[in-house]
Order: sequence, then structure tokens, then C-alpha cells
Amino acid sequence: MLRDTDVGMAGPRTAFGDAIGLGIGLFAKSTVKAKTIIALTDGNDTMSKVPPAEAARVARDKGIVIHTVAVGDPQAAGEDKLDEAALKEVADATGGGFFRALDRTQLSDIYRRLDEIETRHIDTVSFRPRLDVYWVPVAAMLVLSLLAQALFLLRRHRRREPSEPATIAGALR
Repeated sequence: MLRDTDVGMAGPRTAFGDAIGLGIGLFAKSTVKAKTIIALTDGNDTMSKVPPAEAARVARDKGIVIHTVAVGDPQAAGEDKLDEAALKEVADATGGGFFRALDRTQLSDIYRRLDEIETRHIDTVSFRPRLDVYWVPVAAMLVLSLLAQALFLLRRHRRREPSEPATIAGALR
């Protein structure tokens, strides 16, 4: 999916502080012990209701670590500016790491390092039937359809029965 992303595809505005707030909200319902957010952004917050540094302090208080990955052009200006200072401040406030990804190779290396840092054992339980059972409802519907057709034909046949003997008896006279 990352291969298909383009710069600016999420829109012209960035709400980095609000995104951290959304992550905090998601972790509020979670029971996991290690709570980590990886923020892949230019750090240039242009429309948040909560500044990123303040959101990071709330995250720290809730035991959430934020790793920031700076992406973008360091030479850009204005809304396209790469705000490394803000990203470092967020990472430092939560005990996370700050990383700079100027190309895909660096980004791949960063995610490999983050996997090493944040590796944990997760117990999963999954159930996969060993026998296909899709045919059970199909067979049930087929049987019900055949029964409905049989009942329809029986009713139609019974409606014709009383008139047929009278016609035959009248023809014999």
C-alpha cells in the first residue's frame, strides 16, 4: 500500500496533533500493554485543534510511545515544509524515536528497526473450518424450493379434480 501512496493524497492540510488524539482514543479501549504509535508525516501541523506537543504529553501520560518518521523535502517551504523540530519534540516527549526517511530505502530500514524495537509476542486464536459447509444452506434452499413447487402443483391438481369427474360422467350419458 505504501508503494501506491503519493505526496498530498490525504489532502492539503495536516492535523498531526488531532491524529495523535485519535490514536490516544483508540488505545483507550485497548488492553495491550505496549502502546505504540508510528507517525509517518512531515510534521507540519496546519489545522489541528490540539497542538502536537500537547497531544504528545497526553499520550505520554497514558503510557503511549510515539515514534516519528519524517518524510518530505527538507528544502521545502510553507505548508510543504518538513518540521523536524516538531517531530523530535513529539518523539522525545513520549520516549519514542525520531527517524528521517528521504527515500524508500531509508523508510524500509526505519520500519525494520522499529520492528526490532517494538517486537512483542502476540497470542492469536483463529478458527478455520476444516470442512466446507457452504453446501448446507444451498441444499436447504433447494429442498425448500422443491417442496414449495410440489405444494403448488398439488393444490393446482386438487382444484381441477372435482370438475373432471363431472365432465367424464356427463360425457358417458
